[in-house]
Amino acid sequence: MIHLKYANWKYKNTALLAASVLLLLIFADHALVRGFIAGIGGLGYVGLFFAGFFVVSTFTIVPATIVLAEMSDTFTYWEMTAVVTLGIILGDYVMFRFIRDTISEELKPLLDYIGEEKHVRRLFHSPLFGWLTPVIGAVIIASPLPDEIGLGIMGMQHMSTPRFLALVSVINFIGAMLLVSLLKSFA
Repeated sequence: MIHLKYANWKYKNTALLAASVLLLLIFADHALVRGFIAGIGGLGYVGLFFAGFFVVSTFTIVPATIVLAEMSDTFTYWEMTAVVTLGIILGDYVMFRFIRDTISEELKPLLDYIGEEKHVRRLFHSPLFGWLTPVIGAVIIASPLPDEIGLGIMGMQHMSTPRFLALVSVINFIGAMLLVSLLKSFA
């Protein structure tokens, strides 16, 4: 009976996301979690890739950056930049698809309700908003702000996957270059 209620519940993915964030906050300082994060550093290129993958989330950026800092003595600047960029792109893509394909559908009724105001609806359907949305999302992804905000903006607009990948590839390559430069300067 509970399974049927959950399966038919409109906000199951949003609730799952909120629950996972809450669990991460509760267990982030646990020795097992810290040991797992430290173990990633010993995986070479695979560890770089995973650290890049986890650098995209607000909740995992700190441990991922610590792993990258530890690995900065082992790899050259360009090796780190290339592998971390690939990890970041995949991390952003997974989050983008989750937001675009599940969360945005669950929140659509809420957004429709907010958009019932005449001036808000006009703004959402204006050509300027459609053009400006990817730019705002890209600026947020490139900034120190959480990628989730920029990815959410792009996902809510249902940006095409090829357009999204092209945009985040360039942005994330530049971001990875800056991050690796910073890490190398402190190593």
